[in-house]
Amino acid sequence: MLAALGGCRRESGDVREPPPPPKVSITTVTSAETFPVAQPLDIDVDGDRSLRVAHAPAGERRAIVYLHGMCSTPDEDVADMAEITRVHGTLIAVKADQPCPDGGTKWTADEEAIQGRIDRALETTARARNGELDKMRLTIIGESQGASRAEALARRYADRYPYVVLVGAPTRPRVESFPSAAAVAVVAGEREAQKDSVAGADVLAKAGKKARFFEIPLATHGTFGD
Repeated sequence: MLAALGGCRRESGDVREPPPPPKVSITTVTSAETFPVAQPLDIDVDGDRSLRVAHAPAGERRAIVYLHGMCSTPDEDVADMAEITRVHGTLIAVKADQPCPDGGTKWTADEEAIQGRIDRALETTARARNGELDKMRLTIIGESQGASRAEALARRYADRYPYVVLVGAPTRPRVESFPSAAAVAVVAGEREAQKDSVAGADVLAKAGKKARFFEIPLATHGTFGD
């Protein structure tokens, strides 16, 4: 489905964490202009948190919405995934709205509120791309708590999310959450709990869904491994 998947970084016992990704120069974009491809950018949103976006080339209309994990930020995730935008579409990382005591943010359980923020993010990104963005049929990637919210959105707004990627989901994906999904990727790191992810992908496939489990070699929860 997608060539690469990202996640927030957390310490995990004695497992050696991978080196950080190369530093990426961040540019703030506040109006429609020529956009650099596959370079993470901050885009301001009226009345909301800014977005972290990596643009696909001109002419590519596909949109990939990313929901990060609990009490984290999408900054490193977008840097890790930025190169997929050259092939798969514009990556739009919406930042969760509830602050955590030790930093980062977490997601509300209000699906309607999350979808409203995604729609504003899509409108803003479309303006930055001079209208070159499909705002209706989306790929959504969710990591950890973001995977739970992505599954909930796929259930409630089925026509909007034909392609769903769940990374390190905290619960087993359910068949009823994907009434009309064209494809579902269930992803977990080699060094994190996989039982529910593997079983969920298997149940989806047996129910006739186009679903598959993918393992990220050497990865702990929320990481790329090597």
